[in-house]
Amino acid sequence: MSHLGKEVDVLVLTDDPQVLYPYLNYFEKSRFHFSCFHDEKSALNFLKKNLPHIVMSGEGFIPFLKSARKILPTCGRIFLTEEHHLDKIQQAINYGDVYRVVSLTPHVQDFKKALEDTWEYQKLLNENQQLLNKAQEQSHELNEAIKNIEYSIEERSRLLEESHLEISQTEAELSYLNKFMRHISMAMTLEEVEKWVESELKKIIHFDSLILSLDNHKPYLEKKLGEFTVAFPLVYGNKHLGHIYLKGKNENLVERVHQYLGFLQQVAHNIAVTVDRISVFNKASENKRAWEATFDAIVDPVSILNKNYEVVRANRAYSTVSEEKLQDVIGKKCFKVFEGRTSFCEGCYMSHAFDAGQPILSDIVSQKQKRKYKATSYPVHDDAGSVKFIVQYYKDITRELEYKDQLIRSEKTAELGILAGSIAHEINNPLGGILAFSQILKAELKRSDELYKDIVDIERACLRCKDIIDNLLNFARQSQAAESELHHLQDIIRMSISLIEYQAKHYNIEFSKTIASDPIYIKGNFNQLWQAIVNILENAIEAVLEKKTGKKIIKIKLSKKGSMAEISLINNGSPIPRENLGKIFNPLYTTKDPDTNPGLGLSMSLNIVRDHGGNLTVFQNKKRETVFCIHLPVAKK
Repeated sequence: MSHLGKEVDVLVLTDDPQVLYPYLNYFEKSRFHFSCFHDEKSALNFLKKNLPHIVMSGEGFIPFLKSARKILPTCGRIFLTEEHHLDKIQQAINYGDVYRVVSLTPHVQDFKKALEDTWEYQKLLNENQQLLNKAQEQSHELNEAIKNIEYSIEERSRLLEESHLEISQTEAELSYLNKFMRHISMAMTLEEVEKWVESELKKIIHFDSLILSLDNHKPYLEKKLGEFTVAFPLVYGNKHLGHIYLKGKNENLVERVHQYLGFLQQVAHNIAVTVDRISVFNKASENKRAWEATFDAIVDPVSILNKNYEVVRANRAYSTVSEEKLQDVIGKKCFKVFEGRTSFCEGCYMSHAFDAGQPILSDIVSQKQKRKYKATSYPVHDDAGSVKFIVQYYKDITRELEYKDQLIRSEKTAELGILAGSIAHEINNPLGGILAFSQILKAELKRSDELYKDIVDIERACLRCKDIIDNLLNFARQSQAAESELHHLQDIIRMSISLIEYQAKHYNIEFSKTIASDPIYIKGNFNQLWQAIVNILENAIEAVLEKKTGKKIIKIKLSKKGSMAEISLINNGSPIPRENLGKIFNPLYTTKDPDTNPGLGLSMSLNIVRDHGGNLTVFQNKKRETVFCIHLPVAKK
C-alpha cells in the first residue's frame, strides 16, 4: 500500500487488546503503525507525547475519546464496539465526536474498507482503459490482416469475411459496454441504476422484470410456477453488496443469459462499483449534514478562516451576532463581518496563530456589538504541517465581567461596612457622654444664660453625629445581612441618599426628596438595591456637573402604584440624545473615558433591578429633565 502515502500512527485503547490481534496482524506490513493500551492514563501520556493520527477506543473508554478530542482535535477518532449499545455509540458521537463506528467482528472488512476503496476503483479504471486499448489494437491488426488477405486466394475470402463480421460484433459490444458504463457511472441513486439497466438489457435479452437487491449475501429466489429467475452477485473487491435478478416466463431466458454471460458479468461488476460509490456518497452526505448540524448547535460564535482572513464557514451564532445572513458572510474578511472594520479587531491576535502554528488567545472588545469576547484561534494544519485554516471561537464574557465587577464592589462594600461598624462603635461611647453632659448642663442653665445657646449647639451637633453613626451602624448591619430579606424601601433610599448627599452638597447641587410616608416593603438584597440607586445618582451628578449655567438639581421620589413600588430619579443635567437612550444600558457603553468609566454602572443597575423582578427605564420629561424610573414588586410584611 505504498501508494497511499507516509506511515500513519494509530493509538488503540481497549480493555482487551487480544481482540484486536487478528486485525493488527493483518496490517503488520501496511503503512499503519498501531500502539495498543488497556489503561487510560498510559494512553493519555502517549497521546500527549506522540500526537497520533488516529485514536481508536473501546466501549469502556468513552471519556478518553472526549479527552482525545480536547487534547488533539485534529486526530481521527474511531469507536470500537462489540455489543452495539446504541446509548454508548450516541455518547461516543456526542462526547468524542467520532468519525467512524467500527464493529468488532471476525472479519476485517470494516478496517480494510477505507484503505481499499480508492485503490480498487483506480485499478478498475486502469483495467477498463487497458481493455479498450487492447480492443482498439486488435481491431487495427485485424483490419490490416483483412487488407492483406483480400489479395490472397479466393478460398480464404469467405473466412476473411466471417472474421470481419465477428470483429464488427465485438466492436459493437465493446461500444455498447462503454456507453452502458458511462450512464451507470453518472447515476446518483439506486433507482436510476435499476431503471437504466432494465431498459438497456431488455434491448438484447427478453425478460419481464429486473430487481436490484442489496445486503443479501444469499440470493432469495421466489419460486413461481412457469417463471424463471437468474441471479448475478454484486461483488466489489471483497465486499458482497447484493444481487441483481432477471425474471421472466420465456424458456429461452437462461439460454440467452448464457449466450451473453461474459457481458452480463461485466455489467454486474460495474453495477457493484456504482452501488458502492453511491453508498459512500450517501454516507458522506449524512456525515456532512451531521457535522453542519453539530457546528450550528454551538451557541457561541465560531468561524473558519483562510490565510486571507476570509470566512470559509461559520455557524448560526456567528451569523446572529454579525447581523448578516449566513450565506452573505462567506468570502468576506472576518473583521469586516464581525466588527465592520477594515483592519483587525481591537485586541485580536489571530494572525499570530498562522505564524506560531498553535492556539492563540485574544481579548476582543466589540464596539459594534458593545460586548467583550475571549477569542481562541485554533490552527488547522494540512498534510505538510502548514497552517491552512484557523478556527476562530468567540466566548462572550461581557456578563462575566459585570458579575466580577459587581462581586468586587460587594466585597468592598462588606469591608467598608465592617470598618464603618468599628468606627461607629468607637465614636458612639464618648459621643454618648458628651451628649449626656450637655443635656445635664442644659437642664441646669437658664435660657437667659449666655452659655445656654452654646450648650444647645453642642446638643444639636451631638444628635447630628448620632444620626450619622446610626446610619453607619445600619450600613454595617446591612453589609453582613443575608442575600434576600424583607426590607423597608424607604431605608434603602435613605441609605443611598446618605452616601451621595455630601458629594452633592460639595458641588452645590440641590437635592430634594419626596418619599411616601407609609412603609413599602420589598424582598431582596439590601446592598445590591442601594448600589443600583447609587449608580444612577452618581450618573446624575456627572450629568448636572456638565451644565455651564443655572441651578443643578437632583430629585428622588418614592411612591406605590398598585403592587409595584416606583422610584423616580430626576436630574436637570445635559439631556441624553434621543438616539442614545436605547444604548445607555448596554455593557461597555460610555460617552466618557473608558479607562476611568468603563460603562458598567447603568448596565449593572439594570441587571440588579431585573434580578429583583423589576424593571428600569429612562426617558426625557416635558421639562427636558432626564428621568430614571425603577419599578419593583412590593412584598407583604
